[in-house]
Amino acid sequence: MILCVSLKKTYTKFSESYAKSTLQKYIKNNQIARIGRNKYIFFDNYDLSLYNYSFSEEACKINKFLNKQFPYLDFKIFELIQLNEFLNHQVAHNVIFIYVESDLSTFVFDVLKKSMLEKI
Repeated sequence: MILCVSLKKTYTKFSESYAKSTLQKYIKNNQIARIGRNKYIFFDNYDLSLYNYSFSEEACKINKFLNKQFPYLDFKIFELIQLNEFLNHQVAHNVIFIYVESDLSTFVFDVLKKSMLEKI
């Protein structure tokens, strides 16, 4: 890492593990962005912002339901209409993808399916 090499020249007692932990802290605090393998940029030097997306009402309902039913479940939600900002051909029908831990996927799907059938 160039960062480690330059810091070791300046500070003789500087360790590589400290550089890595400092780098991770900057990434977590959104001060630095990873743009490639071992390539980073400071947000201050570029007119960059983090991508934010407002979920649809259906996705918010699913998120609320899953958080209530499974408070310790690690899951991610993705919608096809998120791609509309990046595609020339707009997605006409929204599909909501829910990624859950592999061991629990069937169980979570069955609970969601049962919940949706009860509302019909």
